[in-house]
Amino acid sequence: MRVVVVHNRYRSAQPSGENRVVEADIAALEAEGVEVFPYIRDSDEIEGFTAIGKAGVAVRPLVSPVDSIAFRRLLRGVQPHIVHLHNPYPLISPWIVRTAKSMRVPVVQTVHNYRHVCANGLYFRDGHECTDCVGKAFPWPAIAHGCYRDSKLQSIPMATSLWAHRSTWMMVDRFLPVGEHVADHLRTFGIPDHKIIVRPNVVADPGEPKPLGHGALFVGRLSEEKGIRLLLAAWKLAGVGTEHTLTIAGDGELRPFVEAAAAADPSIRYLGLVPSADVSALYDAAALVVVPSTWQEADGLSAVNGLAAGRAVLACRIGAFPDYIDESCGWLSAATAAAVAQTLTVSIHDTGQLRDKGASARKRFLSTRSPSTGTRLSQLYVPLATLPRGSMVVVGPDGAGKSTLVASLAQLAEDAGVDVSRWHFKPGVLLERRDDGVAVEDPHAQAARPVLSAVARTALVWLDFLAGWLTSWRSASRRGLLLLERPWLDQAVDPRRYRLPPLTVQVVKALGRALPKADFCVQMVGDPTSIDRRKPEIGEEEVRRQQNAWDDNASAVGRKVIRVDSVAMSRDAMVSVVLEASLQRPTPQPLQWVRPLGYPTRLDMRVTSQPCPNDALRVYPPQKRIAIARERLGRGLLRLGLSRSMTSPPFDLDSVLDELDAINSPTVAMRSSKPHRWIVGIEQAGRLAVVIKSGALNDDGLVNEANMLRRFSGTAGAFRVPELLYWGQLSGRLVLAMRAVPAAGASTSPSIEEIAAICTSLTLGDASIAPIVHGDLAPWNLVVVGATTWILDWESARFARVPMWDLAHYTIRLGALLGRLSEREVLHQLTAPGSVGFRHLAATGEEPDRALSYLRAYLQQSDPFLPGKAERFRQELRRLVT
Repeated sequence: MRVVVVHNRYRSAQPSGENRVVEADIAALEAEGVEVFPYIRDSDEIEGFTAIGKAGVAVRPLVSPVDSIAFRRLLRGVQPHIVHLHNPYPLISPWIVRTAKSMRVPVVQTVHNYRHVCANGLYFRDGHECTDCVGKAFPWPAIAHGCYRDSKLQSIPMATSLWAHRSTWMMVDRFLPVGEHVADHLRTFGIPDHKIIVRPNVVADPGEPKPLGHGALFVGRLSEEKGIRLLLAAWKLAGVGTEHTLTIAGDGELRPFVEAAAAADPSIRYLGLVPSADVSALYDAAALVVVPSTWQEADGLSAVNGLAAGRAVLACRIGAFPDYIDESCGWLSAATAAAVAQTLTVSIHDTGQLRDKGASARKRFLSTRSPSTGTRLSQLYVPLATLPRGSMVVVGPDGAGKSTLVASLAQLAEDAGVDVSRWHFKPGVLLERRDDGVAVEDPHAQAARPVLSAVARTALVWLDFLAGWLTSWRSASRRGLLLLERPWLDQAVDPRRYRLPPLTVQVVKALGRALPKADFCVQMVGDPTSIDRRKPEIGEEEVRRQQNAWDDNASAVGRKVIRVDSVAMSRDAMVSVVLEASLQRPTPQPLQWVRPLGYPTRLDMRVTSQPCPNDALRVYPPQKRIAIARERLGRGLLRLGLSRSMTSPPFDLDSVLDELDAINSPTVAMRSSKPHRWIVGIEQAGRLAVVIKSGALNDDGLVNEANMLRRFSGTAGAFRVPELLYWGQLSGRLVLAMRAVPAAGASTSPSIEEIAAICTSLTLGDASIAPIVHGDLAPWNLVVVGATTWILDWESARFARVPMWDLAHYTIRLGALLGRLSEREVLHQLTAPGSVGFRHLAATGEEPDRALSYLRAYLQQSDPFLPGKAERFRQELRRLVT
């Protein structure tokens, strides 16, 4: 089974559990053997948009043409069985539901909030619950209150999108709300029960709980509805800070408020945004998890993680929390500061109760929220993926069993919860639907109409058919399955039934060519004698004539013709043949490589077009403004499919991808500036996940980097290094694979003071690592995530104590390659009294007055990777220091 997962990540400054749920779902599907093709956008991309691009974001909740085009290309290439949608806002737009349905692909949506009706998705504003938009034809209160991003202007397109896409959401085949509150919201919105399956969030099992920790823990978005303001007020009222600590991890609009509270109260420890890999350690170190949400929480992931870690949970008695938090595994409190303070006082001091409730919390997790107990997504997909979608026309002579087959297909689809629409002849959009006065007992008995009357009637019925295919029938085929007996061309095959003179048959055929075709035409055939026995009104010869006529016309009715023998086959066998033939999909396109336009030719960058990468393009992080602009242009053109076909990279990349189990992952490959070297980025769950370096067998730089990364394994000092995933020889080349640095909240432009601190830690080393010279400390080799600094590219590293070397290297790169400093500014930064160079030497125990001599020593080293202009920069610097 092939599944396309669609999600618009939330901003890293507004961390959301939805992002982690999507990643967990993708991992679970892949573990089940499902082929997953993510289509993921990131709201952090908006910061890099041009002014025109940022202005265009306003209308993208309604429709995003770029994403619709790219998504259609992805579906054509992958030919998925299911599209699984999570959040489409603000970049993707719900329009992709229409795109998927136009290609007859079933759509499932996991519903994490109330965004179908509410502009901010929370039913919460100004510190209280709000359902003003429920039941409104147009959600004008959202505009009046500025509910979307606290802006009336930005709320206009979001409110318009909610109004315009009401019919879009009705096309979704299955909704998976994460809790009963969300399910009730969908029912109020108008979604029928048969389309709703409640599927609470599950989280990965962190393993057996650690011994009980200390203090209380809050992990989540720092926003009003998450109750962080309430928690801090309750903490102060409870007065437990003299014995216990409150640890807060997260980011959001209330960060300044939290920072101020932490500065004023030493018992409050604020960690900022913590990488997801480190969050589990926070749960292990705590005794109590506090989730003080004041909105109708759909399914608090922090509380579920608390259960998984074997920690008691204190939550407000609101939203989904009473469904899985009770006195056996935690405490429920009223959503007021006084009530939470009282509960804190009762709970945090009682170690025995914390331990007992923690044990019960762990049992509840294992029985209700672990991956082994939750409903597998692949099981939910099967009923949708094994039934046809779109429009199906059933044709054949009287007595062939058309109505019986249609009834069986309709019943099968209805039992699986698929919307079915059954029609017989014209749609009745412009004309009243009736049997046209034809006697049921003998439909061929009446005389033909006069020619002019027949032509006029034919024209009117054709207009009705056209209107039907453009409105009600089109809508029915996109919602689910449209079953139609006796299509337009039935008049040409059996004109006597419709009282048409022979002269009008050619008119009927000509007009039929202008009507849309159904997705499938089921042509029922069989022995004419046997069919005539079933229904002898028209005679055996007429049955034979109509069968021959349908042989000529069936392909004009449906894009794909499915023939079934209604005499030789049982009803179940006919249904089976129709299902098998209608569910056959074209073979997915083989992996294709293209060169994105706009990128520098020297990079020789090649990317997989199906699926198209996005975040993996970060494997080439441009620094100069012109390079950044070209990279943005290249991404946009690539999304539109404007690229050049290329061969695969000139080395056995398939072996590498197979070794890392990433054959179908979006991939980027680019030529390095170093001879015979290639850099590869692999995207998983919409994020750059793995970075690969592939070089010749005598590539000493790769060998050195692998050795350095192995030495750093398991250490955590003032900085971090990438995790080594694979190192060895594949197909006659050296291959080094590293886990990519997390991108959320990343910045590659730390201040020069922060750089000096990093250089000091490298020069001094620590208890586990000797002093190091990194050798190529540069802006593109540093990534800051929250309070964590990651250092990349250890090919030139060596164990040595050489103060000033890395700081001089970084500063000169900043000036020589990026033009951010002049030669004199570099000299001042490194050698002037009180400069960062002076402070760095003092911190490493060296004489600051020796700064000039250290800089001279660095400049005596050759630098083969600097282009001519940058080398002239070094020469001028040498002149200044002499």
